[in-house]
Amino acid sequence: MNIMEHNDQLHVEAEEALANINKKTGRNMPQAVATGAVLVIIILASLLIRIDVFVLLIVVFMVLALWELRVDFATVGLHIPVVALWLCSAAILLGTYYSPYHFGTMALLTMATLMLVAILATARFSFGNWLSLAVASKLSSSDAAAREQSSFNHEKGELHHSRLSHVAVSILTVLYIPTLASCIVLSLVFNGHPVAHAITLVFLPALSDTGGLFFGAWFGKHKLSPRISPRNRSRDCSVRSCSR
Repeated sequence: MNIMEHNDQLHVEAEEALANINKKTGRNMPQAVATGAVLVIIILASLLIRIDVFVLLIVVFMVLALWELRVDFATVGLHIPVVALWLCSAAILLGTYYSPYHFGTMALLTMATLMLVAILATARFSFGNWLSLAVASKLSSSDAAAREQSSFNHEKGELHHSRLSHVAVSILTVLYIPTLASCIVLSLVFNGHPVAHAITLVFLPALSDTGGLFFGAWFGKHKLSPRISPRNRSRDCSVRSCSR
């Protein structure tokens, strides 16, 4: 009987410890670790199968990242032309890899994307309930104050931002996601060591982000922007910046 009680106590303590870790990191850590392991396997498998598969995998990840950023901006009433970004970003990556003039193609397509996105950012496109549900899920992980302050919770909250604000965040998105992703693709076409370059460029930032996550969870106190990214703290990002 004592053994059973002892085991039950250990089980309760383990659950409490795990719940405390999840609270500090702002996510389900066992699920996050499992997801990370699966992604590592997928990335390594794509590199071993064929470099073209890895490039297509980058395109898929980039599409998901753009949608995530679209949701993040929507929580504060900003919008980006995500469909145009999907198409143009895929064109940048595929053109950079398959064109014989890799860097020139990347530069040309990036400039064209910047101009097109800047124009389309002044318009507004509807995604039905998809965006509303995604934003609601995003805000559910924020604290009550952040949910209350979110522009998405107020009627016509996006009208508080000028068109220039939408253009600015759209241009930032182009420079932040497809441009950086195309730099990974560029590393695959030079010097004859694509796998080594890909592993270096993918896993070093991943290790940096992982270290920043744990450091911010244990030592971070002040959240940078709870409305957009409720999990990031100032020390978290400072560690990531220093490690890079």
